[in-house]
Amino acid sequence: MKNFFFVIYLLISTFLTGQNCYKVVADLTGFPTSEYESILEPLACSLINEMPTEFQNQFKVYHFGFYSQNEFMQGGFQAAWQIAINDAKSTTPYYLLFGRQNEDSKGNSRIWVEISLPSTGNFSCLSDVISTIKYRVENAVNTYYNSHKSPFEYSNAEKEGIVKLQSIVVDIKNCCQPGNRNICSQCEAESISDYMVASGFDEFSINLEQPVFGQNLTFQNSVVNDISNRRVLVGGNSILLGEYLNSFVNELNANVDLGLIVTSNLNFCQLHTRELEALSNHKYNIWFHLDENENNYSISKEKIKIISQDDTAFDQGINFALTSFVYQKLNLTGITFSTENDLSSEISDFFANVYGGIDPVTPQNIADNLWNYQPKIDMSKAPESSPKNSLGVQRNGRWFFKERLTMQDKSMWSQENIIRIQNNEAPRVDQTWLLKNPNHIEFEFKKDASGNILYENGQPVRQKLIHHHIDHGKKCVAIPEGAHTQYSKYIHYLTKNEKNFTKAQKLAAIRQKISNLNQGMALCGLFLNVTGFLTGDPGNIINWFGPAKINQLKYDPESKFYTLFYNEAIFEKAPKSGFHKGWKRFAWFKAFVDYAWDEEINKFVGIGIGFEGYVFTTEDKKTKLVITDCFIEDHQDCIEFNKTRG
Repeated sequence: MKNFFFVIYLLISTFLTGQNCYKVVADLTGFPTSEYESILEPLACSLINEMPTEFQNQFKVYHFGFYSQNEFMQGGFQAAWQIAINDAKSTTPYYLLFGRQNEDSKGNSRIWVEISLPSTGNFSCLSDVISTIKYRVENAVNTYYNSHKSPFEYSNAEKEGIVKLQSIVVDIKNCCQPGNRNICSQCEAESISDYMVASGFDEFSINLEQPVFGQNLTFQNSVVNDISNRRVLVGGNSILLGEYLNSFVNELNANVDLGLIVTSNLNFCQLHTRELEALSNHKYNIWFHLDENENNYSISKEKIKIISQDDTAFDQGINFALTSFVYQKLNLTGITFSTENDLSSEISDFFANVYGGIDPVTPQNIADNLWNYQPKIDMSKAPESSPKNSLGVQRNGRWFFKERLTMQDKSMWSQENIIRIQNNEAPRVDQTWLLKNPNHIEFEFKKDASGNILYENGQPVRQKLIHHHIDHGKKCVAIPEGAHTQYSKYIHYLTKNEKNFTKAQKLAAIRQKISNLNQGMALCGLFLNVTGFLTGDPGNIINWFGPAKINQLKYDPESKFYTLFYNEAIFEKAPKSGFHKGWKRFAWFKAFVDYAWDEEINKFVGIGIGFEGYVFTTEDKKTKLVITDCFIEDHQDCIEFNKTRG
């Protein structure tokens, strides 16, 4: 490992001898550099020429291309990046450094950015602005790159970054001259906004009262730190924003170590980011920033971010769940996300820990047990004539298995399965397969609905192997047919509609579900998850807690039953007497112990009825559930019910 980094160091050090404006530190991406150097060199020189004269010989633009294997070496990409930064520093004290990263093992690619600018002379009065410039340039670079997602656009993305930095330098370089300071803002709104967006904040619009100038208004307790000097109108009363937000943050804080930070342009530049984040020592912190428009204080482009002490998939899942809860509470509109939020199953794990009663099976656990160790076939290379799956990727089982046979390691295949594949037949879960895939043992044989092994000519019938598209994507693996059916609700959580939905559309759908929530139709509380919310799969978390629909199964994590509401009635006016006195709405339901996909009617259906009854809401918005029959003698709910019924 150290030898490799020493080689990298030598490669990086080779750039020290030149005097050009744009220098290639080292590029191990595999893409030629000579073509774009001639384009970026004059742009870099133009940037340098805009620097104050005393700094022009101390500034250069550098380029570094990561080696793909950096990801798996000690320190990962960050270690290699730090070497490039250190060498840039040793050459010129001030610099703009780009790092090109091709797709990693998770399919992510990006352009890294590091900037060092003077803090003396013409830049001495702009330390707060300088701290945000990196994020503004990085945002310009990766906004361009992400809109093209091609390694052939790396140079154009770097061009965007150079041009962006030059425009910033032109704007600020004379601000610290005596007599000019009154025309320069030390913390411009654009600078703050770019910093926030590049840092992962989500933006929305909200109506607020005019800021209170000349007063040091704060609201602080163990959970909330509000230093925004802003009030909101709640029920006709003017209260501090933090005081208002405190009510529902405390509601969450009962189960999550959550804090709240509220800032505005008025105070943001007086505090460095580290100081702001240090305002709260909670595990998770919601950070609101009020980005006021100086010409219209009533409409403010607010920004929100969840800061967590760790950045695991689990934390990212909780971050989104908390953010969604905040959006719901504030009834926000026009929300867009800075990152895709196709949530992982860690949210389910989190709510299982907090509230209990949630199936511990997760997509990650299934993947680890069934296929993560297998070689993966790229289905985008299958014949174009192949049928397509829901996301437009080639779906061709015969081609997939024959492609597997072209691999050098054929130890998973028995001679019988090789013959089957060559004859365009599906391979079976046989003993050779199980030796390499021991976690497939429960799917060795076909079984009936009662779990009994099926026989044919006196022999147990082995399950077929099928090809499975991971997350509906181009990477494909082989799994037993029974596993595909049993875990369908976990491994098929993206639909074509969801994939094509814009971020705003996803949030709009969530808001619509929340606004339509009818407590008479819900058997439990409300928590949020966008994953698979349009599939109708009762195993999906938003379908657990969102509004129930007539003739669509809905999971209740408290009772662990799958509930089907099959008939409803809505009273235009609540009856004043009789059995239905005061009722506004009621619905009949059946609760099942499990569910499955019925291919004949093309929908999910309940299996094994547990109990049935009805729920109703009254005109004073109270809800009651009534069980009319219970069918599982040893279930605690049925025991209590039968005792009551006598």
